[in-house]
Amino acid sequence: MKVWLHGSSLGDIYALRALTLAFAQQGHSLVVSACTKSGKEAWQSLLSSTDLPINTNIKLLPAPLWSHFHAQTYIEQENPDLLILELLELWPSWIKTWSKAGIPIIVVDGRISARTLKARFYLKSCFSRLSLFLAQTKLDAERATYMGCLPERVHVCGDAKLDSLLMTQTQLPSKVDHCLFNLILGCTRTKDEKKLVKPLTQYLNQRKTDRVLIAPRHLETTSRLIKRLKQANLTYSILTEADFTRVNVARVNVARVNVDSHKTWIEQRVKHEPAQVWILNTYGELSGMYKYAHSAIIGGTFYNHGQNLLEAAQAGCAVIHGPNITKQRAQLEFISAQGTYSVLSWKDAFSCAQTLQNQSKAIVGVQANALDSARGVSEQQMQLIKSLI
Repeated sequence: MKVWLHGSSLGDIYALRALTLAFAQQGHSLVVSACTKSGKEAWQSLLSSTDLPINTNIKLLPAPLWSHFHAQTYIEQENPDLLILELLELWPSWIKTWSKAGIPIIVVDGRISARTLKARFYLKSCFSRLSLFLAQTKLDAERATYMGCLPERVHVCGDAKLDSLLMTQTQLPSKVDHCLFNLILGCTRTKDEKKLVKPLTQYLNQRKTDRVLIAPRHLETTSRLIKRLKQANLTYSILTEADFTRVNVARVNVARVNVDSHKTWIEQRVKHEPAQVWILNTYGELSGMYKYAHSAIIGGTFYNHGQNLLEAAQAGCAVIHGPNITKQRAQLEFISAQGTYSVLSWKDAFSCAQTLQNQSKAIVGVQANALDSARGVSEQQMQLIKSLI
C-alpha cells in the first residue's frame, strides 16, 4: 500500500512523525509533502533519519494544492492508496479529485477554529468527502460534524504531537543543575517582539546576571528583533545552525544530536560571551534548548497564534502563556496546572517569570508524569485507519 502524508509546516510534520514511522515499519511505501520551507526541511530530516527502517520506500514531492491537473497527474504517476492530512489541510481541488478517484482521505489531529466555521459554505463539500476525521478534542469533533463530516466518521483521538514529543523524551539533553538560561521566549512572532522588548529590558535591569534566549517563530524577523534590542541597549549574541552542526556534522534532527558535545559547546559559547540576550536563529533546535532553562514564555499566545506548550513542559520548564490558547486545547488537558501560568500581557509574563526561578525543579516530575498519561494517540489513530483500509 502507498500512503501519502501531508502537513503544512514544521510542527505538523513533527506531529506526523510517529504515524509515518508506524507505516514505514509495516512495510508500506510512503510519499510525503509540506507547504512551507521548514516543513520540507523537517521531512528531509526524517528521510535521513536512522529511525526509518532500512530500504523504506519514501519520497518527498510537492503537494498538488491548487490544481486539479496536478492532482490527477499524481494519481497516474504515484497511484496512492491513502491520503493523510495533518490538522486541517483541506485543499478543495486536491480533495475533490482524489475523492472522485476513490482514494480514502483522512484528517489526523483535526482542529477546527471559530474562523474555520465561518467558511462552512466553502468547505462543506470537502468535509463530506472525508473518510475519517480524527479530532483533537470533543469540541473539534462536534464542529467537524457541523461542517459536513458524517458523524460515524468522526472520532476523538487527541494530539499526536504528544506522542512525537514523548518519543524523544529520553534522547534530549537532561536538565542541567545550573541552567544556562533563566528564561526562554519561545516561538515569538512580530507582534510579540514589538511588545516584549520594553518589559525584557526592565527584567534584565533588575536581574543583571540573567540570560534570556529568544527563539523567533519566523527567522526572517531576526534582523528586526536585533534592531529593537540595539535600540534598547541590550547586549545580544546569536546561536546559528553552525553552532549545532559543528558538534555533529551528520545531525539529522534534534533527537539525534550528540548530547554531550552539544551541551559542552553551547555551555562554552554562552558562558564565555557577555550577552544578556541570545537569539536562536535556526529551526528544529528549540525543543532541545528548553532543557537549559528554568522557565519559558510561549509566544503567539498573547494574540491569535497559540504555539506548542508541550515541549517546554516536557523539558521541566515552568510554562507561562498568554490568554489566547484556543489552538492548544488538547495540549492543556495533559499539562499540569501546577507548572502552567496564564497571564494577560508580556509585562505580566516577565513579572511571573521573576517569581518562578526557584520553582522549576519541583515542576519537572509533575509535568513529566502528566504528559506520560497522554501516550498512545498515534496508536489509536493507526487502529482507526486500519479499520478503514
